[in-house]
Amino acid sequence: MFRQWELAKKLCQFMLMYEPDNNEAKQYAPLIDYMLAKEQSSSSSSSDDDTSGKTNKRYKIYFNYLFR
Repeated sequence: MFRQWELAKKLCQFMLMYEPDNNEAKQYAPLIDYMLAKEQSSSSSSSDDDTSGKTNKRYKIYFNYLFR
């Protein structure tokens, strides 16, 4: 399955624009931002240094829960 995070971010922003109280979009927005940042950091640097372990672990748990 393709992970099109930029498209997902745009669609999530549109959903929140028209439905600001949409709980699902509110939950997915930070996860999408995390995955975009992760992709950008992995493409810009080849090191696997984890500087924010607790934050990354928390988002990984949420992400795995939502996309299982």
